[in-house]
Amino acid sequence: TEPVDGVIVCDNDYLRGRKVFAAVTVTYRYGREEDEVMGLNFSKEMQLATQQVYPSSDSREPTAVQERLVKKLGANAYPFAVTLPETAPCSVQLHSGDDETSKPMGVIYELRVFVGDHSNEKPHKRNSVALAVRKVQFSPVAGNKRQ
Repeated sequence: TEPVDGVIVCDNDYLRGRKVFAAVTVTYRYGREEDEVMGLNFSKEMQLATQQVYPSSDSREPTAVQERLVKKLGANAYPFAVTLPETAPCSVQLHSGDDETSKPMGVIYELRVFVGDHSNEKPHKRNSVALAVRKVQFSPVAGNKRQ
């Protein structure tokens, strides 16, 4: 599994001694949202990986794209990479054809970068950013020619 990598830009005046964390959460939705009644939820959410992005303790070399972004964005840009567990399932989304406003069923990943004092804090909307991520399984390029 390849890591989810990126670059964040933080203003040191805004941080005021706080840290920046990146967390990947996975949501398993196994029922329709409109069927949730009387406090019964048809989804589970788990935090798969959390990592401190700034100040970084990661000794991993940045990718070529990260190096170009850091050069372009300036001194307040910091590269990061979050590795998902090998046993994490691939992304799957099933949309019901009836209503386009309901949440899709399946396995959905989200990368959230937030500012806080500890990694287990609940991030606020004003000091966090979220991005949907997909985990894809690749097949070998030189495979069996018969199909």
